Amino acid sequence: MLRHRYCACVLCAVAALIASYLLLFSDLPAANAQKPVSFINDVAPIFKENCFACHDSKKKSGKYDMTTYEKIRAGGTGGDPIVPGKPDQSEFHALLVTTDQRRMPPRDKGEAVPKGKADLVERWIKEGAKLDAGIDPKGDLVKELRVRWQPPVPPKAYPFAVIVNALAFTPDSKSVVVGGHHELTVWDATTGKLTKRVRTRSERAYGLAFLPDGKLAVAGGRPGQEGDVRIYDLAAKGKAGGGQGNPQGGGPPEGKTGSRCSTA
Repeated sequence: MLRHRYCACVLCAVAALIASYLLLFSDLPAANAQKPVSFINDVAPIFKENCFACHDSKKKSGKYDMTTYEKIRAGGTGGDPIVPGKPDQSEFHALLVTTDQRRMPPRDKGEAVPKGKADLVERWIKEGAKLDAGIDPKGDLVKELRVRWQPPVPPKAYPFAVIVNALAFTPDSKSVVVGGHHELTVWDATTGKLTKRVRTRSERAYGLAFLPDGKLAVAGGRPGQEGDVRIYDLAAKGKAGGGQGNPQGGGPPEGKTGSRCSTA
């Protein structure tokens, strides 16, 4: 009897362990499954950072224009450099990862595409080199990426001094507005205390001027990517300061209407 009880207890313990294992680990494949690579969100930014300098609509190095999905797939003098599902047979991927002189970007033009990003492109090709639904194959990728881009949140505290490219006193001379990193900071001119932080799309502000109605005109942008002109109402509530700008530029939070110029 003791032997049978012992065997039954062992079997119960084993069954409990198996059940626990199934409960804990049965969902792991689904949890660990990677999301499909998005061309517009994951791959296009890599191309913009590493390829557009030589393969934009003006330079077209090797007669290869990469500013639309359609043109990327059309290729240059050698035709389509991408074989959907087969990165090992795709010249595009080979040129990203090769250590030969033909590497892209060229050695005299910049650093190689980081491995993590090259792996992402490889996954995209392996998954079929597809274009996201709703994206026009003929659409300008620079414009599409600009629309989707969102400015980062300014740091809570700057770890080092920031270059000041522009500042302006308010019309009553009680406050001074200073350009920061993706923000404007407003300081009490008498006490030197920070009174407000206004988030901006621009990485830097290069010119500040108060208008007759008391609103602040700010000219700035992201160096080498886009210029930006917006009007701010510093009396408005919220971190955006009532910024007005072109919705196609993405804008800071609460942005509405206005003007923007591009240097990309």
